[in-house]
Amino acid sequence: MLSDLDVFWDGKLIGHGGRIDNFYVVDGTPGAHSLLIRARPPRDVRPSYFVYGIAVGDYATMTRSRIVSQVFSLAALGVFLVIGIYFFAMWFAAGRQSSLLVFALLCFAASLLVIAESYRWLFGYPYAWHIVRLQIINALTLVVAFLLPLFFVLELSVPKPRAWAAAIAIPLCAIAMAPITFDTRCLVMFAVGVAASLAAIVRGRRDIPAAIGVLALAAALVSGGGYSFGDRTFFLAFVLLIACLLLSLTLKLRHQQLRAARLEIELLKRSIQPHFLMNTLTAAIEWIEAEPVEGARFLDALASELRILNEISGASSIPISRELELCRSHLTIMSYRKDMRFELETSGIDHAAEIPPAIFHTLIENAISHNRYRDRRIVFTLDATRSNGHRKYVLDTPLSRHRVAPATSPAAFAAESAAPHDGREGLGLRYVKTRLEESFPGGWQLQSEAMEDRWRTTIVVPA
Repeated sequence: MLSDLDVFWDGKLIGHGGRIDNFYVVDGTPGAHSLLIRARPPRDVRPSYFVYGIAVGDYATMTRSRIVSQVFSLAALGVFLVIGIYFFAMWFAAGRQSSLLVFALLCFAASLLVIAESYRWLFGYPYAWHIVRLQIINALTLVVAFLLPLFFVLELSVPKPRAWAAAIAIPLCAIAMAPITFDTRCLVMFAVGVAASLAAIVRGRRDIPAAIGVLALAAALVSGGGYSFGDRTFFLAFVLLIACLLLSLTLKLRHQQLRAARLEIELLKRSIQPHFLMNTLTAAIEWIEAEPVEGARFLDALASELRILNEISGASSIPISRELELCRSHLTIMSYRKDMRFELETSGIDHAAEIPPAIFHTLIENAISHNRYRDRRIVFTLDATRSNGHRKYVLDTPLSRHRVAPATSPAAFAAESAAPHDGREGLGLRYVKTRLEESFPGGWQLQSEAMEDRWRTTIVVPA
């Protein structure tokens, strides 16, 4: 009912009604009966009709069926809440990855939408609340229709995510304010969200399980449009969609774990090579025999580097202060081995900033390996600046006139940087890029170039 009303059965007042749904017990004896409904709509409501419909049946069966019809929706509510809490915890504990947060928020918004859709059938309410409930449903539909494609944009590292977010939000907001019925608004907003999701998947060129889930939601949209979609088909299709997204995220996280394990092994293999240890220990023996005090310092630097490598090998990011400590330990070792002085000077460093482990260590190690320095003092410089939500690190490594081998010289290193997919990329550069992608998916930049007397590597990452 859309108004306050009085109900008469055979001329006898059997009840007053002011709720959206009203139940009355009537005399069910066979024969002709009269039903009179006197409606009094509120002053601010001018509906074209006052009664949605009248149903006759067993009182217990009719009241029970309202609750039974919401069993699946309530089960979906539990699924959405559990998965949302789980992925929110993962976002909080696993590096604050944006796609995980958006997925958690999507599940929470879907949970609220289930509550808003089911509230009428479970509890009922006065008609004055009906428009408010429909507005809440529209708002939650807008949120779900926006978060769904945004998740794919972030998860698949689609370029220009802010532009995508704006392109999705603008039409959704326009539809939400359009002078059409509430059910039509919801249907069109879902259609826009599904279309944008498919566009993001096509642009990202992967994630088959997620694509299957979105197509299932699209099929439900087409087959159960309007009132039927919002109250019934949506929840079934969205549970299937969430299941597909959950499978997709699980596969991705498993891949990330395997990649992290490979990176850990690669870091240890690169840093603790047999010839490096053999040459370092041989040099240490010579220093101990010639100058025991310096030899002890040499071994202390070696122990410090190995200890730090052991501590950071399983981490996806570390404070840059720890990275600088690792770099200086390595430079101390190489100073003893090559009987010259290697130094690292820094400026603008935020020592609490997080970076992937051993990326500057790798670049400095490559520079020493690819050059035959003759000067007694070699200075590496690392400068950091912050602007527009990004940190830029500039590492300058000196170039010598004498290179170890033309194939692995900094010139070849430049060619590798310029053509990362032609099979010539070295292990060191590939390690750095893989670590950056692991920590800042799609949000980092790396550029290497030769200057007059130095090799400059610029790395830009989100702050």
